[in-house]
Amino acid sequence: MPPFEILYRLYYRRMAAYLAGFSAIPRSERADLAHDILVHAWLKRDRYRPRTGGDRSGEQKLNAWVYALARNYIVDRIRERRASAIPFSDGHDADRAASGRTPEEETLASGVMQGIRDALSRMSGRDREIAQLVFYERMSAAETGRILGIPGATVRWRLA
Repeated sequence: MPPFEILYRLYYRRMAAYLAGFSAIPRSERADLAHDILVHAWLKRDRYRPRTGGDRSGEQKLNAWVYALARNYIVDRIRERRASAIPFSDGHDADRAASGRTPEEETLASGVMQGIRDALSRMSGRDREIAQLVFYERMSAAETGRILGIPGATVRWRLA
C-alpha cells in the first residue's frame, strides 16, 4: 500500500468521478465523500493483499481493492442517508461557479455533459457502474466482476 499522499493523488479525482455514477449523491457532496473513501481505504490498508506472483488466492490489485471498498462505503452511506431521511442537497450551482469556465464554454460543456448524463440515466445503476469501471477506469471484465460480485462473463454480456 502506497503512503496516504500517493493514494490520495492517485484516486481522489477518480473517486469523485466514480461517485457521479450514483444518482443518490449530489455533486456538492462528492468531494467530501471522495475524501472520506480514501481515508477509509487508508484505515483499512491492513486488509489489502498486494499481488506478489505465485499463489494469488485472496490477493488483489490495488485498483480493484480500492473500488470494491469504495463501492461498499458508498452503498452504506446511501443506506444511512435513506434511513435517516435527510435529503442530499442539489449543489449544481456551486459546481458551475467552481468550474472557472466562460459562459460560452459552460454552455457547450453542459450540453455535451447533459447528453452523456441523459444516456447514462437511461442505463440501470449496475450498467452505469460497469461502464464507468470498464471504460473510465480501464478495468478488465474480471476485475469489474469481482468488485460488483458478478461473473466477468456477465460484465462482458452487459457491455455488449
